[in-house]
Amino acid sequence: MVDLLVLVWFFNTAQPAQSTLTPAAPQAEFAGAPTATNGFTVKFTVHLKRFEGEQTVLEIPGVLGVRLRQNDPGDRNRQNYPAFKLPDGSVPVLEATLTLHSVEHPDWKEMTIGIPLALLERPAGKHDVVLNFSGVRWTLYVDGDWRCVSPDFPPGGDCTFFFGWGKFDYVIGGFTGLWMKPADAPDSAYQDVVRQGLDFYDGSNVPSITEVAGGRFLMAAWVPIRGWGGNLLIRELLQLPDGRIGSKWMKEITPATGRARTLAERMVDTAAFVTDEESFLLVFDARPAHAHQGKLGISLLPEEDGAPTCELLIRLDERRAQFGPASTHGFAAREKSLREGGAPHGVGNYAIENLIGVDQPFTVRMLVKGCNKIGGSLVDAEIAGRRTMLSYRPGLSVRKLVFRTEGVELEKVQIAPLKN
Repeated sequence: MVDLLVLVWFFNTAQPAQSTLTPAAPQAEFAGAPTATNGFTVKFTVHLKRFEGEQTVLEIPGVLGVRLRQNDPGDRNRQNYPAFKLPDGSVPVLEATLTLHSVEHPDWKEMTIGIPLALLERPAGKHDVVLNFSGVRWTLYVDGDWRCVSPDFPPGGDCTFFFGWGKFDYVIGGFTGLWMKPADAPDSAYQDVVRQGLDFYDGSNVPSITEVAGGRFLMAAWVPIRGWGGNLLIRELLQLPDGRIGSKWMKEITPATGRARTLAERMVDTAAFVTDEESFLLVFDARPAHAHQGKLGISLLPEEDGAPTCELLIRLDERRAQFGPASTHGFAAREKSLREGGAPHGVGNYAIENLIGVDQPFTVRMLVKGCNKIGGSLVDAEIAGRRTMLSYRPGLSVRKLVFRTEGVELEKVQIAPLKN
C-alpha cells in the first residue's frame, strides 16, 4: 500500500531551477550541487512504454538515480510490489535511489523508493514525476493525484506486521488486529480474523513472526507486567489447511521440571490438593463423556482467603476457554473474548473462542511461575497442543489447587516442580 500525501505536493518553487534537461539537451551540469542539509526537488515528465529488463530514466552521479525495472512477480522483499501486477502478470516498477553520505553511518550507501506501474490508472503514456528530499525524507510522487490506493483495505494498528506462510498472507495489527487472505488473492480479499473469533491472541502484545529451520514458524510477543515493562513470550505456531493459525509451547524453551507427582489417576466432580511449590507444571488428559459437551475448571488459590485467585475454565459445549477469578461457589463467571470486546492483551481475565482438537480426548498443560520480581504469578496454559493462553496474576502465590468437572473425566493428573 502506498500512502500519498496531499499537502507535500506543493513545494516552494520561488528559487529558479539549477538545471534543466530536455530531449534536445539530455545532459547538463548543476550550477551548485544539491545539499543534504537543505534538500532538493527534481521534477520531470516521463513517457512510459513497454520495456524489458532495466532502463535508466535519470542519473545525477553521487546524488540520485531513477530507473525502470521488471520486478520478480514472486519477490516481495522490502517492497510489496507483486500486490500490483499488470494483466499479463508482470510487475514493472519505477524506482528512485538516493545516494547517502553519512559520517555517522558510513555503511549507509543508498535509499530506494518506488511505485509499481500497475498502481497507476494509465500505466502507459506521459506521467509527471516529482522527487523531493527534505534533508531527512525521500519521497516520490507521480501525477500529483493524492488518493488512498485502497480505501477499504483494513489492516492497521500499532506495530503492524506482515508475513506470508505457504498459501496464505497475514497482517497483524499490533495489540488486537489480525487479517488473512490467500497469497494469490488481491489485497481486497483480506478477511478480519478477529471478527470471526479465529485469532491467535493469547495474552500476546504486538507479536512478530519468523520462520526457523525445519519450516517452523515462531511468534515473539511482549507481555505487559508493569506499564511498558514485562516479559518476552515465544510460541510455536501451527497452520491448519484453511489458513487458520494455532499455537503451542516451543519444546526447546519449555522449562525443565523435577520429578512428577501423581495427584490422581482418575478424577471426576470436584477435588482439592495442596502444593508446596509456587512454580510448577500441571499436566492431565481430559476425556469428555460426550462430544461437544461438558466443562472443566482448575482454580489456583492462595494460602490466605481474600487474596487474588485464578481459574482456567474450558467449556467444551462452546469450544471456548477463559482465565478469570476463581469462585468458591462453582465455575467462574463468563469472560469476554477479543471478538466480544474482551482484552487478551491485558493478560488478565479474558476468553478465547473456537478451540481446536477438543472434540475428542485431549491433553492440558498448565505452567505456573511464581516470581517476586514481577510481584505475582504467570499462568500459561496449552490446550490440546493447539491453543495457548497466558495470564498475569498480580499478588497471587499458589498454594492450593481445586479441580471441578462436569461431564468430563480427568486422567493421569500430575504435578512437577519447575527447576530453577
